[in-house]
Amino acid sequence: VIDDTYNANPESMAAAIETLADTPVTNGARRIIVLGRMGELGPHAPAAHLKTGELAASKKLTVIAVGQGAEGIAAGAGDAPHFPDLDDAADWLSREAKAGDAVLFKGSRSATVEKVMNAAFPRNN
Repeated sequence: VIDDTYNANPESMAAAIETLADTPVTNGARRIIVLGRMGELGPHAPAAHLKTGELAASKKLTVIAVGQGAEGIAAGAGDAPHFPDLDDAADWLSREAKAGDAVLFKGSRSATVEKVMNAAFPRNN
């Protein structure tokens, strides 16, 4: 579990995606990236979120978009789920994440993506 939930902008999202894509996993394990919205992007927000989802999908990551404002990430990633409710995202992760999966959490501070991480992986609190 990688906690990068404090802040997010297009450049730091791209860096997080690259970091997870380069993270070694064992046979059959997945690289899951849990992404919340990027704040303070103004009129550039829709395109930035779409591009972030596209980049994550191009790296063959399992993309999960969480919270209000993250719909564009899911759309950019293609078939990625979007969970407007953070508790629903945590429930999904609790069921679906397996031992050996690498999971990275990223989003703007206001997106409170850490709530998903803390609920899905309470041992990491």
